[in-house]
Amino acid sequence: MPPPGSRWRAASRSSRAPRWRTGWRRRPTCTGCSDMAGGLMVLSFLAGLMIAAQGPIYARTAAGLGGALPATLLAFSIATAALALLVAWRGPVPRAQALAELPAWVWPGGLIGVCVILVSIQAVPRLGAAGYLVLLVAGQMAGGMLWDRLGAFGLAARPVNWINLLGVALVLAGAVLAVWRRV
Repeated sequence: MPPPGSRWRAASRSSRAPRWRTGWRRRPTCTGCSDMAGGLMVLSFLAGLMIAAQGPIYARTAAGLGGALPATLLAFSIATAALALLVAWRGPVPRAQALAELPAWVWPGGLIGVCVILVSIQAVPRLGAAGYLVLLVAGQMAGGMLWDRLGAFGLAARPVNWINLLGVALVLAGAVLAVWRRV
């Protein structure tokens, strides 16, 4: 049952798919979310296009600067400057107390970004942008399913079923095919 005051409500009988397609569980729907969903899908697709450009950009930067570490430092320096400008313009500036109250496991998050950039600098020239990205997505899906299952990082625990496992297996098979004979 959704919490009181939430935007979620149970789907009405007429808006639900037949029981043979959905099982016996009622599917929640979000009132007012459909207008947002189309725009978020387009933005997500555009973000994917930008992520696809990152690997080749980082690889070229590394080649020009003489290594992966200077390229990563440049990337994070530019990102930090851009974020500082956005926070100064749009706010809010985080309070010291709010930072102190964050759980310890949030602090290494930036280090994950450094690792991803360092790997992309090495992998993209060898695997190609598409090969690197399909392996990245396969890892994201496997990790996401694991984090969902464990309820890690403050997520609500979600069960894993055979359809989820099949989806990840198909992406992993696609990843192997995408990089076949490139290594």
